[in-house]
Amino acid sequence: MNELYKEIVEQEGLEDCLMDIASSLGYAINPEDTWVSLTESIHNGTVVQGDYQRIFENFNANAEINQEASSDFRGIFNYINLGDSGLGATTAGRTKTLNAVVSKIDEIEYKDESGKRYPR
Repeated sequence: MNELYKEIVEQEGLEDCLMDIASSLGYAINPEDTWVSLTESIHNGTVVQGDYQRIFENFNANAEINQEASSDFRGIFNYINLGDSGLGATTAGRTKTLNAVVSKIDEIEYKDESGKRYPR
């Protein structure tokens, strides 16, 4: 699904895709900011220290696309402190901790009410 999204963005353009998605969901996520993209970057060892901040900033910007829903999503990540020393003493340490948390969450098998697994 993630690869299809990236292909559509290449064909249609990012702005058009974000507008289409935001009009139906109320928010939109850039292809490089999806859960799949993040976990792939973690597994490939390509996450850089600013990736988490970029993801939140992009989400906040994209939350303004759909004016009817913007108040529902505006600032949703504002209270997450990526600079908190509890995550690590250095930026690299905090990134390593966040990567570990994301990896653990990614191990969870999500199922619907009938017990059917959600695809990854």
